[in-house]
Amino acid sequence: MAGVWEDFLQSLRITFYGARYNQASSGAIPRRLLLQFLHLEFDLVPVALLVLAPLAGPRMRSTVQVWLLAYLGAWFYKPLSPCRFLTWNTR
Repeated sequence: MAGVWEDFLQSLRITFYGARYNQASSGAIPRRLLLQFLHLEFDLVPVALLVLAPLAGPRMRSTVQVWLLAYLGAWFYKPLSPCRFLTWNTR
């Protein structure tokens, strides 16, 4: 058990915001949140859900609310994520 606390603290230093592994910083997070609006594929789905929800029945509206909440969670998580995106090396 000796050294467990030191190892834990070292892992926190590596993964903390702005560290080598996690390049997210307090200045970059709001910018990344706003940059997400530039991708229409991410904007159109919640807009369509909001526009079409009043036309649906009560059960469907509750489902729409769950999906909008999930979208909102993903929208906030993406800028906080330590890995900005995945790349595949095709060479």
